[in-house]
Amino acid sequence: MAKCDANETGVGDWMQKWLKVTRRQRKKRPFARVAMVGDGVNDAPALAQADVGISVGSGTAAAMETAPVLLMRSSLYSLLTFLDMSRIVFRRVKLNFIWASMYNVVCIPIAAGILYPAVDRGLPPVIAGLLMIASSLTVMVSSLSLKFYREPKH
Repeated sequence: MAKCDANETGVGDWMQKWLKVTRRQRKKRPFARVAMVGDGVNDAPALAQADVGISVGSGTAAAMETAPVLLMRSSLYSLLTFLDMSRIVFRRVKLNFIWASMYNVVCIPIAAGILYPAVDRGLPPVIAGLLMIASSLTVMVSSLSLKFYREPKH
């Protein structure tokens, strides 16, 4: 009965066209991610299935258990804050990785003695150790600067 109604109204054709379009889009963008925001009343399975499930704090216990992200306030402005904060944190992780990598690419060969043939002296182990501590401290201070994050004005 339902199949007859769907065919008569054209819903079946529309659904087939929509599925073809979404398959094509998935092939074009295979690394696309899906985020689901919900309270868990009817959408707990979708929250669990999504790449990023975001549960609203006033939702059900099932939603709070299945979603990896929990917004404590029921306002959707907290979703905007979450997205802004995640962009800033990811940018900081990349900056720290680049900084530590460049620091190690320059300082480890010097500590290993690459300058020894040119200046007839090596880097003392104490100085090499202090340079590695300085590298770790700069990454740590850079990460701690996230503590000064302020919510964007909505």
